[in-house]
Amino acid sequence: MSVTYRTSIEADIAILAPNIREHDRHEIYCSHGVTPLEALTISFSNSVECYTIEDHNGSVVGMFGVTKHTGIEAIPWLLATDALPKKENQRSFITQGKDWITGIKSRYEKLSNRVHADNRTSIRWLKSLGFSFDQEAIWGYRPSRFIRFYWNR
Repeated sequence: MSVTYRTSIEADIAILAPNIREHDRHEIYCSHGVTPLEALTISFSNSVECYTIEDHNGSVVGMFGVTKHTGIEAIPWLLATDALPKKENQRSFITQGKDWITGIKSRYEKLSNRVHADNRTSIRWLKSLGFSFDQEAIWGYRPSRFIRFYWNR
């Protein structure tokens, strides 16, 4: 079994928002003080690339993309359900994620964002994609423990 991704459409936001995993809900509230619906709407609207992840049944299990920060810098992001990190989806998601990140790295010189320090699943995934990490720091709308992750060409 595997996951696939396709270009997002606005309707994906309403499907995904109520099912966002708890770690992602906590992270977006602490970082920006918004709901999953608001976070997905903002991310979809601001992204230069935005994709929807579907499982083998065609169910929406996540969205990800990249927003342009400057001409050479971008901000990668991902919000998902608890179904995405399940064993049956992990292998294909990690493989496809690496391919996508390789493409993004060819178009930007710097990528960075922040991840909540308790979001271990996301941290493991980001490490597998080759990101480096700063020290944990207090940051955000509701100041919490975040770690900046980054990649520089």
